[in-house]
Amino acid sequence: MNLIDLLDEHHRSTLDDEPSNEFLTDGPQDELPDIILKIQDEANSILLTAYGKISPNRCRELASAGYQVSPGEVDSFGWLSGVIHTRVGRIVFG
Repeated sequence: MNLIDLLDEHHRSTLDDEPSNEFLTDGPQDELPDIILKIQDEANSILLTAYGKISPNRCRELASAGYQVSPGEVDSFGWLSGVIHTRVGRIVFG
C-alpha cells in the first residue's frame, strides 16, 4: 500500500472526527495507532532521499492528493523532520 492510500484510509476512518491541527504522533511510539506508524514508515521511505533530503516531487504528489507537507524541525542544514497535514491532525516523520 502506498502513502496516499494509507493517508486516504486514515482519512476515511476519521470522517466523524472534528478537524484538528493536533499532532497525531505525540506520545510513545508503541502507543500510536498502527495506521499512523505505517504512514510514518512509508513517509520516511518515499519522502526522504538517500541523502536524507526531502523529495519535492513526492511532496507535490501528496499535495495534489490533498495532503500538504511542511518542515517540522529545521537547522542550518535543512529539514530535521517533516509534517504531513491531514484533516484531523499532523503526522511527523523523519
